[in-house]
Amino acid sequence: MPTTTSKNFVVFKSSAGSGKTYTLVKEYLKLVISNPERYSKILAITFTNKAANEMKERIVRSLKELSSFYTEQPDDKIISLMTTLEEELGFDARKISSRATVALSLILHNYSRFAVSTIDSFVHKLVRVFSRDLGLPAAFDVELETEKLIAKTVDLLISKAGVDKDLTKILISFISSKMEDEKNWNIKKELKDFTQNIIEERTYEALKNISKLSPSDFLEISHKLLKIKNDFENRIKKTAQRASNLIDKKGIDLKAFSHGLKGIGNYFKKIAEGNFSTIKPNSYIQKTINEDKWTSASCSAADKNSIATIKDELITDYNEIQNILEKDYDEYLLSQLVGRNIYLMAILSEIEKVMEEFRQNENIVHISEFNKRIAAIVQREAIPYIYERIGERYRHFLIDEFQDTSLLQWQNMIPLLENSLSANNFNMIVGDGKQAIYRWRNGEVEQFAALPQLYKRGNDETSITREKLFVSQSRLKNLDKNFRSAIEIIRFNNAFFEFAKSKIAPDLQRIYDGLEQEGNLNKSGGYLQFEFLKDNVDDNNDEVGELVREKRVFEILKELEDTNLFARQEIAILVRKNKQAIKVANYLLQQGITVVSSEALLLGSSPKVRVLMALLEFFIEQENRQVITEILFYFFKRGKFGEASFHQALAQCKEISPDEPASISMNETLKGFGLDLTQPHMHTLSLTDIFEFFIMALQPDIGDNDPFVTFFLDMVYEQSQKQPMSYQDFLDFWNDTGCKKSIIIPEDTPSVRVMTIHKAKGLQFKVVICPYMFENVRNSQNSAWIEPGFKSIPELKFSRIPLISALKDTSYQELYQRESDKSFLDMLNLLYVAFTRPEKRLYVISKDKRKDNQKWSFATPQPDMSDILFEFLNENNIPKDENERFVIGEKISLSKPGNKFDISTEKAYNNNARNSDAKITSANWRYKIKIRQRANQFWTESFVDKQRDFGLLLHRIMARISTLEDLDPVLKDLQNNGTVQPEQVPDLKSEIQKVISRPEINKYFQKGVKAYNEKDILLNDSTVLRPDRVVIDGNKVIVIDYKTGKKDAKHKQQMTEYIEALRQMGYLHSEYHLVYLNP
Repeated sequence: MPTTTSKNFVVFKSSAGSGKTYTLVKEYLKLVISNPERYSKILAITFTNKAANEMKERIVRSLKELSSFYTEQPDDKIISLMTTLEEELGFDARKISSRATVALSLILHNYSRFAVSTIDSFVHKLVRVFSRDLGLPAAFDVELETEKLIAKTVDLLISKAGVDKDLTKILISFISSKMEDEKNWNIKKELKDFTQNIIEERTYEALKNISKLSPSDFLEISHKLLKIKNDFENRIKKTAQRASNLIDKKGIDLKAFSHGLKGIGNYFKKIAEGNFSTIKPNSYIQKTINEDKWTSASCSAADKNSIATIKDELITDYNEIQNILEKDYDEYLLSQLVGRNIYLMAILSEIEKVMEEFRQNENIVHISEFNKRIAAIVQREAIPYIYERIGERYRHFLIDEFQDTSLLQWQNMIPLLENSLSANNFNMIVGDGKQAIYRWRNGEVEQFAALPQLYKRGNDETSITREKLFVSQSRLKNLDKNFRSAIEIIRFNNAFFEFAKSKIAPDLQRIYDGLEQEGNLNKSGGYLQFEFLKDNVDDNNDEVGELVREKRVFEILKELEDTNLFARQEIAILVRKNKQAIKVANYLLQQGITVVSSEALLLGSSPKVRVLMALLEFFIEQENRQVITEILFYFFKRGKFGEASFHQALAQCKEISPDEPASISMNETLKGFGLDLTQPHMHTLSLTDIFEFFIMALQPDIGDNDPFVTFFLDMVYEQSQKQPMSYQDFLDFWNDTGCKKSIIIPEDTPSVRVMTIHKAKGLQFKVVICPYMFENVRNSQNSAWIEPGFKSIPELKFSRIPLISALKDTSYQELYQRESDKSFLDMLNLLYVAFTRPEKRLYVISKDKRKDNQKWSFATPQPDMSDILFEFLNENNIPKDENERFVIGEKISLSKPGNKFDISTEKAYNNNARNSDAKITSANWRYKIKIRQRANQFWTESFVDKQRDFGLLLHRIMARISTLEDLDPVLKDLQNNGTVQPEQVPDLKSEIQKVISRPEINKYFQKGVKAYNEKDILLNDSTVLRPDRVVIDGNKVIVIDYKTGKKDAKHKQQMTEYIEALRQMGYLHSEYHLVYLNP
């Protein structure tokens, strides 16, 4: 029994399909059947909420089936489980069934104490209980949307520019550095990307330190870094100039030196001119010094003699440079690398403070904060006290998917497991290092490989004692049977990953120890196919070239249809990136094959839907060059510019290329494509109507058999019915929410599954197709936190540096190499997860890298996916079929009617469900319906408060006027769209002229005045203020607000709020004017 053994810490090292979830459920059942009251003392932890719910369901179902073992006919699975429990518990079946009944009743009647959850949920519970200790409000909300939190924080930070002087200097310096490097000066995206560091666990310690530094501290650090760089370069340059001058003085041709311009003469000259890119001498230069070979074959006798006379001095200068390099090059390079991110680190420090302020104001805690917040509590407080506070005392911990657990999560769990093991209670961990694919989420596979030792254990007495306990209590078990796949697939994976294991860094190879699995010899009939396509396009570019891989996937699906063996929902297409999922799913949808894919069915992934939204955005803001470019690219891809390149297409657009004499406006370009957005009635169109107008103009292309457009129009209609929405309102909705909505396909629809490999983890399918298995190894993390150790900058304890190849020549080589090795392991683990999903068939499409001479071109320094596959298949003489595809096993098919995979049937389903295969037809309803506009013939004046409406109309017109000259065009526009009736124009014009002519405000409506109408002011607490008109006059600001109706004290209070908000923005001198319209 698990509670009586002296080895109570069991580590199950599993492989794919080996039944690790079954094992965890079985161990849970053993605990509760041994003692049903124990259920509330067990905490089972999984990686996702979905997995937790599935585990709960399996436990409850198993208990139900065990309890009814003698009252209902058990199936083979429950009979097998009962037999196992009898053997491992020493109980007879009736006792197990009886206790299962009791345990089930206790769980169902006290379900809240049935503890199966994610580690985040458990830690969240601790944070709630200790919220007061952690300085948190008791009723805080959990923020799950990282992007939204970061976006709000960055916006708040940028709003402080111009108010906080030191922060402003940092931002200006950052923008200036980007412009010097000829990079985009728009810093918002880079700030958002860098702010992700706050969320990452690995930043925790570093952020605590750099947050102690102020913006002025970072500016001083920046100056010190520049001094390190300049001092080093000046010393090197001075020595090189001395050598270069000596060479010039002797009149020696640089080509006279050994290896000419690659030799030592030009080495000195480049450094003397300030070129430090080749500061490290090449092998030719080293050979000159080491082997005393100074002259080239073409060297003249005179130059040879001259070189001989000065070579000793050149050697002295060379050695002096090398001594400087040996002593100070690491610090020099590090100063440059740290300098790249110094402004970002300064900003990050401020962002962290702004984010904390925002979280406090909004009463929220981001989910990533849980482990950081609770770490101190778990490490500091006694475990019994923690249990007393949370109201539960867990005696058993069952942890699943441990390979994806982060360092901080494990460190928070260690004291709890220590407490349990000290009381001789059973605990277990199960994981598979080969399926560790979440390092980008802080997962650390090495801590699983190290078990029962503690990874990165501290040398303090507590850590040493804990590790001794874990080791003394541990039992390691391998789950080496594969219950999922056919024997052919198991054998291939055994052999292939044993081969690939040799490519892993030696100290990481233990991740793949014990990978060989046993299979069921009676479960045969597996088939594997590998092909290497010779692409004529860039596979990473989604917008160009033929859809080579997608067409091949469709062909494979047709082949599978002919076998009569597999239903469509039993087939999965696994990809590495979301954009690949979008590409293959869109192609299959166009071919009439429905797919289910959370990644690929997003409305925002459809080019046709995106161009509809781009047209709307252009209609709102016709100077937006990014939107114009997107629209032009859409038309370019559809051949609207003939033989012209995209660059030439852009040159034809006046908004993009205003200096091109032959360019025409975007509106004129769109007219040429049948889209006239300048028609007077355009502004009167509703949301639904304007998109219908776009679709009619773009027929037949945009409405031809496209379910994305159909679903998009449904969404437009639904949003319009919920509440009145302006074009801008809908654009905001789209950017925030709408673009993330997916086409909804019922679960029971016979559809092919398209998903990323990450989403497929834990799933299995009869058939798996992998169409993009060709990627290079790329570092999963492109930067790292280090302790730089500058003697002259002791205040800089931590710094973020890029992981680039230049580090290979420094003392940080190991850091760079380690990331490279781990990234290779990440890639191999992705292959492992993908190749172990199928039960019956695996189709892999990779890239043919053979050159014209048929010699394979291997990637360096590490092989890519294609290299490993091709090398293994060739070395093992895997046979090829008539199409030069490597094949293992035999294809099996059924020649009987009743095709499970019938495209024609699917089309019929679609037509019944949503008619998505039909073309979208649109017609202008205005030609079919006429509305009488003379309302006063039918309704009396009592329906309308004329005075109020007249005042509101005045207010609306004032919002669009900058000077009096704008009045006539605005009134004309409002007449055209039906807002203003012709008979109203004289009164409106007269009233507005009176308002603007008032002497106290007339000067603020003159040409050249810097004014803003109805612009939002975002306060720190996220409140939005919108004054009618704000005028900036030097260091003075004037607020003008229009009111209708009677004077009210609240109006002055509102103006006071405006003035205070502007004061916080740095405008200390201000005045306001309240203007009452039509009182």
